[in-house]
Amino acid sequence: MELTDDRLNEIIGCRTYHQRVLQYGERAWTASGPHLGVVYWDMGNGWCQILGVVSKSGRINSGL
Repeated sequence: MELTDDRLNEIIGCRTYHQRVLQYGERAWTASGPHLGVVYWDMGNGWCQILGVVSKSGRINSGL
């Protein structure tokens, strides 16, 4: 799924800076909201592609 990083923030309720996750690649980032986090690939120009979703319970759901 592709969307803008601003829209991603709105959907998950992220109010903090996104952080790099270099173990997934040079352009991989994570955004964290109150109930879940998202690992995404930075596609440039404010667009990102979702790689996986991590619930605050620790369960990982990938392949969205």
